Amino acid sequence: MLFRSRSDMLSGKFDVVADAVYATVPKAQDFAFSEPFSYFGLAAAVVRIDDNRFRAFRDLDRPDITISLAQGYVSTDYAQAELKQPKFKLVTVGTDAFSQLDEVLFNRADVALNDIPTVVQYVRAHPKQVKALWVEKPPSWAAASFVSRREDRDFLDMLSTDIRIMKADGTLARLDQKWKSRSEER
Repeated sequence: MLFRSRSDMLSGKFDVVADAVYATVPKAQDFAFSEPFSYFGLAAAVVRIDDNRFRAFRDLDRPDITISLAQGYVSTDYAQAELKQPKFKLVTVGTDAFSQLDEVLFNRADVALNDIPTVVQYVRAHPKQVKALWVEKPPSWAAASFVSRREDRDFLDMLSTDIRIMKADGTLARLDQKWKSRSEER
């Protein structure tokens, strides 16, 4: 969403993205981030339920497989930096966050990679067709924060204070349990 909303954010159409935005150096050049409210695993995999070829992330680095990746996502950046041999199928994700994962379900890719909350939600919706890999020990992690324009530092400072309070009083842990987002505090 952030990439589609970049111009809206910078023009002042809205003030904050109140969703998990994964902090990266390129995004930090345009936006300011709150303190991370959590950390989410990246590059978890969706594979067909009967596919047992992959035990570790490195097992994906082979030329005979196709990996579906969501264009502009942090898991995509990680996979492309770490894996040199597979065929990458870049999918533009619009309003359907799962379209990129459907590539496995419809046999157009062997594997799809995304963050843990997205993978877990997708597998719950299709438990007889697909399974998740590396949810317990993902290949990488990313800080999740709220973002705003760089000049709105006071607002983000207030959000960061709120995040610290919710970490200390257990609110964030309770929300994680309720929504089963499988995030971690680091």
